[in-house]
Amino acid sequence: MENRPSVKISPIAFLKIFVFAVNAYSNETGGILIGKEVKDEIFVTDAEEVCETSSKAYVLLDPVKIANIAESLERKSSEEKIIGWWHSHPGYGADFLSEIDVNTQRIYQKLYDKAIALVIDPSRWVRDREVFTSDIKVYRLENERPAEILWEVSSEDVLKIIAYAAMEILGKRFVDGTGEEALQESIQKEFLAIREEIKTINILLVILSMTIILLSLMLLVLSP
Repeated sequence: MENRPSVKISPIAFLKIFVFAVNAYSNETGGILIGKEVKDEIFVTDAEEVCETSSKAYVLLDPVKIANIAESLERKSSEEKIIGWWHSHPGYGADFLSEIDVNTQRIYQKLYDKAIALVIDPSRWVRDREVFTSDIKVYRLENERPAEILWEVSSEDVLKIIAYAAMEILGKRFVDGTGEEALQESIQKEFLAIREEIKTINILLVILSMTIILLSLMLLVLSP
């Protein structure tokens, strides 16, 4: 294992993978990881579920959906691209890649040598409503063998995770992403408004405190 985290996962990508895995808990599910390479680190910015068929111990990703996502990313001319894949091991733990998983990862690394495979087992959350880092592992093949890669959740994009959670709660789905951006902007405005209100309240409290002190001093002076 490497000595420091070389993979950072954005909160929105982490939450999406987690929700996908829990929703399909009776079977495996999976999808692709979208991100970019920043210096020596892989930054996972998003994740999509592209499951074609699955069972309790097997998942097949949809190549047409993957191709469409890759084409869409290419049209955007951004730094983001498909940087790996993810899948769930419901009840089996995240401590291994099966022989099929290794073959799949080999294909991804031929396309991009730093591609990663993320494995998640959501069973402890389903059972105990707890999330442990040991339930999520990231791998890359080294000398044809799975090697665990250290990872961490990035502290960036906090507003994105709030927006995604809000959309899930409200039951809204946005095809072109404009709804998500609008909701993020709205949340940010509300946050700034609340912060300004807190500042105003603090100022008023200071003024009130000073007034009370002045009145107390006046009473002391006027008292016989």
